[in-house]
Amino acid sequence: MQLYPVTHVPNVKPARCCRIAAATANKLSRSPERCWQSNACLETDCMVLVNLWEAMDDQRSAINLILRDIRIISRSFNEFTFAFANRDCNRVAHLCARQVSHDREKRHNNSRLAIHELLAKDCNSETI
Repeated sequence: MQLYPVTHVPNVKPARCCRIAAATANKLSRSPERCWQSNACLETDCMVLVNLWEAMDDQRSAINLILRDIRIISRSFNEFTFAFANRDCNRVAHLCARQVSHDREKRHNNSRLAIHELLAKDCNSETI
């Protein structure tokens, strides 16, 4: 019998990315410059993942272990929120995620300029 990695299961990649983000935020919050408890909001554009997070104790999905890792990490924060954010709400994060998933040669091609333009557009937009 041959065992296959769990990567073929839908939503494993976003779950792993969220675990990495939570662990990174935890590491940063524990740096010597920050001696206070931190709050964290982890956002993803994967609604299925947020739904699984909210019903973690009531389901047995293939990514439940990853979500439980995130839960353990989340306990180090004063407050922790795991929320859905549409790709349109954070175009910069979406562009960065897309850059990571493409070839290295294509990744750096004008990515800094594109990120700068998106940040400038977000910061300079008028609120209604």
